[in-house]
Amino acid sequence: MKTTFLNQISECVLTESKPCVMALGFFDGIHLGHRQLIEKAKRISRQKRLKLAVLTFFPHPQEVLNQVKFNYLISLERKIEIFEHLGVEQLYVVRFDKDFARLEPELFVQKYLISLQVKDVVAGFDFTYGSKGLGNMLTLETHGKGAFRVNMVSKVELYGKKISSTLIRNFLNSGQVNQIADYLGDHYQTKGCITQLYPLLRLNPVSKVRMKVSSFNTLPIHGFYEVDVLMKEQRFQSVCSIYARKDGEVAVEIEIPKHIKIANREEVTIKWLNEWSAENSKILQGPKVEKLSFWKGT
Repeated sequence: MKTTFLNQISECVLTESKPCVMALGFFDGIHLGHRQLIEKAKRISRQKRLKLAVLTFFPHPQEVLNQVKFNYLISLERKIEIFEHLGVEQLYVVRFDKDFARLEPELFVQKYLISLQVKDVVAGFDFTYGSKGLGNMLTLETHGKGAFRVNMVSKVELYGKKISSTLIRNFLNSGQVNQIADYLGDHYQTKGCITQLYPLLRLNPVSKVRMKVSSFNTLPIHGFYEVDVLMKEQRFQSVCSIYARKDGEVAVEIEIPKHIKIANREEVTIKWLNEWSAENSKILQGPKVEKLSFWKGT
């Protein structure tokens, strides 16, 4: 997959662009609704023998327009990995800044769709574009002036709920991490690194570490959780606790089998399985560890 970061459309980008089917959106989390949209774009690209492209934005508009921190589900790097796994051939990442936000809808279509040789556009029913979000799926065909075909993906629901990044964040905010996999396609995961090792107690089968989670991941609400941990190509189930420290910082601590050698700054990936309860205390009696050649995280 080729990834192109765009601030302005250069002649080089225009020269290298090929006719394509393009999926549009921010795609935070790349949940099952997003995947259905991308699969539709992929089917069209195969039928028409065109490249499969995605155009997304970074950072989130809320951070630029409202100057408030956005609670990302995944980092841009993780997003790129998943797009490649899904078969996207060309990814355009547009830098969302105030100049981009001021683009009139028709100019957005001209600069970022027509000039990039888009022949089919695929986007969700609630996709908006251009200054103040005045462009929408009803205006897209008009602004395209026949240069491309518009394919709208209707609302995708499961159990009567719209599959959305907001819904997944709501599950995290309420601690219902076990609900997320149905909508995301996998358990929610976060990445981080170890920042503190606690003294190892001789009779305890596990040690405890504190970790710092990426700022591009949203943590569940404070509490205890059953988690799947990937560290040093080994995977094991454990318990993770999240709580507020006296200094106001959020602490994230996990149990580690004592035979695994760990060091500060060690990278850790956590999949959030369920809220932890006393009934599941067997997890702390010495987690089963698997040696992995590849941990499928998509």
